Amino acid sequence: MSLRRITQCFSPGQIVQLFVASILERQVLFTGDSIGTISSCAETLRLLLFPLRWAHVYVPVLPLMLVEAIQAPTPYIMGLLYGMGAPHGRIPRGVLVANTDEGTIHRAGDGRNLLKLPPTEGARLQRGLRALLSAGSTEVLPMFSERDRRTVRVHSSQLAGKLWGRKHDLVLRGLFWECVRSLLARCSTADADGNRSPRAKDTAGEGAAFLLELKQTQALQIYLEEE
Repeated sequence: MSLRRITQCFSPGQIVQLFVASILERQVLFTGDSIGTISSCAETLRLLLFPLRWAHVYVPVLPLMLVEAIQAPTPYIMGLLYGMGAPHGRIPRGVLVANTDEGTIHRAGDGRNLLKLPPTEGARLQRGLRALLSAGSTEVLPMFSERDRRTVRVHSSQLAGKLWGRKHDLVLRGLFWECVRSLLARCSTADADGNRSPRAKDTAGEGAAFLLELKQTQALQIYLEEE
């Protein structure tokens, strides 16, 4: 499956928002007119969590008889076709609604913003996404560890001017894999309040709040148990 659809529907910043919602085990609802687009975006979001695994409700496209499932209080990633009988007024407060047709994202009935990635990981991930989507060039290389740059260099050097293909998918997944790996490393050194050592603290406590919530997710607990 190509991962391109999500990059066609949403900006780098919006893709990061979706990633944050999923890694913190919130509720994400993709909407639109195309079953293929909705299901592709949902599956891509799930894949970008690797090496973590989505451990909650996952329904790429809800059948008509299950539309009421969007009211569930549990974390979920779901897709909903327009015309399925679920007006915006019935979408629960706090659900992150991603419109694949209009390229918009909002939290239903809730003006509050999601927590942000720690500044270092957030900035690095967005730079990598912009570089990949604008040129597919070796500008993405600094986002990867030295160990992985040789493989990424081979792929990214072949992307410029090319239609989206398997190598683009590999680099996209690699960007998020590097981000998750960095977050896992932070969690392993964070204290009970989500803070790292003084030299590594993030400004304004954003990173600490994010790490604290990440450490409480089921996906992280499963990952640690399997390590």
